[in-house]
Amino acid sequence: MSGIKSLADRVAVVTASTKGIGFAIAKRLGLDGAKIVISSRKENNVKSAVQSLRMEGIDVDGVVSHVASDVDRRRLVDFALEKFGKLDILVSNAAVNPHYGDLMTVSDEQWEKLLSVNVSFHVYFEITNLVK
Repeated sequence: MSGIKSLADRVAVVTASTKGIGFAIAKRLGLDGAKIVISSRKENNVKSAVQSLRMEGIDVDGVVSHVASDVDRRRLVDFALEKFGKLDILVSNAAVNPHYGDLMTVSDEQWEKLLSVNVSFHVYFEITNLVK
């Protein structure tokens, strides 16, 4: 790990992290020493990804979570705090783009979905860390 700061004693939450880019990010953070909480909307994907990362020697656990849901966002943060006692890193890999086209034609419903998934979790995560 020459030139790379160890992530030992850090806890990372990575959303949409059971496949693809999110999984690769979770794996890299874990191999660099972080404790990892992964999430996905699908329980089978969470179980499979946790098993795969544990086989790599990574301290990881996972939770089913849809970051558009306020209840699920809270459950994800609570799960990480209960499991590892703190939160240090958020990789918000989950995102949506419910509208294509002219910005002036975005509906209120589309704005709500975009903000709920792409912004609200960041705010909740930061507030949780500020009050601890």
